[in-house]
Amino acid sequence: MTLKRKYTLTASALFLSASLLLTGCNSSKTPKTGGEIVSLGSDTGKIVLSVNPEITVSYDKDGHVTALDGVNDDGEKIVSVYGEADGKSCETVASDLVREIYEAGYFDDDVDGNDKNIVVQLVRGSAVPRESFLSDIKTSVMDTTKSFSLNASVIDIDDDDYDESYTTADRLSPYITKEKAMQIAALQAGVPFDQALFTDREFDFDDGAPIYELEFYYQDTEYDYEIDAVNGSVLSHQHKKITSESIPSSNTSYIGTEKAKTAALTHAGISASAAAFTKAEFDFDDGTPVYELEFFANGIEYDYEIHAATGSVIKFEHDRNNTGTSTSKPTTSTSYISAEKAKSAALSHAGVSTSAATFTKAKLDSDDGVAHYEIEFYANGIEYEYEIHATTGAVIDFDRDYDDHDHDDDHDDDHDDD
Repeated sequence: MTLKRKYTLTASALFLSASLLLTGCNSSKTPKTGGEIVSLGSDTGKIVLSVNPEITVSYDKDGHVTALDGVNDDGEKIVSVYGEADGKSCETVASDLVREIYEAGYFDDDVDGNDKNIVVQLVRGSAVPRESFLSDIKTSVMDTTKSFSLNASVIDIDDDDYDESYTTADRLSPYITKEKAMQIAALQAGVPFDQALFTDREFDFDDGAPIYELEFYYQDTEYDYEIDAVNGSVLSHQHKKITSESIPSSNTSYIGTEKAKTAALTHAGISASAAAFTKAEFDFDDGTPVYELEFFANGIEYDYEIHAATGSVIKFEHDRNNTGTSTSKPTTSTSYISAEKAKSAALSHAGVSTSAATFTKAKLDSDDGVAHYEIEFYANGIEYEYEIHATTGAVIDFDRDYDDHDHDDDHDDDHDDD
C-alpha cells in the first residue's frame, strides 16, 4: 500500500513558500503573516530546488512533473533552456536541473572554499507519493553531482524540519528549526556538525526577513553565518582564523579550566587536595574544543581530555608513577589496588607460583571507562595475559598461549578461557 502524507499551509504562508520561501538573497524581505489554512490540492505537491537559481517543481499524485517555474531571474533562465519536463519523474527533473545549473556556471563561485549547498525543499501543503520521495530526489541529485566531481552538500527540508513552536491555530510554522539551520551552516562551511561549537544561535528579522544568526568555532577558525529561516539558504558568511588565546576566558560557551579540573577529579574519584596538576591547557582535538589535563594523585599519573563546552570526559588514561615519589605523589593508592596485588590475583587465577613467573607487563589502563591492570607474564613455557579490575581485583579477561620456543609437541595447543 502506498503511504502518503498531507501537509497544510496558510494562504499567505503558502504564497510565500512559492515566492519568498526559497528565493534566498533575491527575496522580497517581507514578514510572514497569518491566514486561513488551505491545501495545494488532492495528492499533489511542489518542491523547490535552490542553489542560486530557484526553481519550483510541481508534481502529481505519482510524483510526475506537471510544471516548472523559475522563482527568481536565474531560475527562469534555467527553466527556459530545460525543455519539456511534463510527465518525467521528479528525481529525473531535479537531477537534470542541477546539471543545467552546473553547466551554466552557477557553481563556479564557492562559499568558504566549498561548493554551494543544494537545497531540496518540500513546500508545506504538499502530499508525497511515497515516504522515500524526498530522499529519492536527494539521492538522485547527489549522484548527478558526483558525475561531474562536484562536492556540494545536498540538503533536504521536509515537514519534520520546521519549528512547530511558531505554529498557531490558523497556520503552520513556515520556519525551519534552529538545529536545521545550524546543520546547513556547518555543511556549507565544510565543518563536521558534531564537532562545531556554536556560541551564538539567534532567530531574528533582517529588514523583515526571518533569519538565523549563527556563530561557531571549528579548530582554529571562527565562522559567522546568516541562514534564511524559511528556506535554509545561506544569506551571508564570513570566517577568520583565531588562536586559543584569542578566546576570552570569560566566554560562557566554555566551562573554564577550574571546572574542567573538577570534572576530571570527580571522574577519577580523587579529592582536589590529593591532586597535583602538571598541565591544564585549552586546545582543539580534531575540531573539538578540549581542556588537556595531567595530574598526579596517590602515585598514579592521570591524563584527561574534558570537553570545553559540556564538561564531559572525552578521553582518560591512568599510569602508575614509575619515576619515584614525593610527598605530593604518595606511593599508595586509596582508589585502586596496587600492581603487586593485581599480579597476585592473576597468578592465583592461573595457578602459578610467584617464583615460577616472569612478568613482562604490569600497567594501569582503562577500557570503556573501566580502570584495570594489564598483566603479562611467562611461566612453564606458557604466556599469560590478564586484565584485572583495578578496584576489586577481579579477573576481567585472560588469555594463555604456549610459547613456541619453550614447549614440546605434547602441549601444542592454545587456551582462551572466558
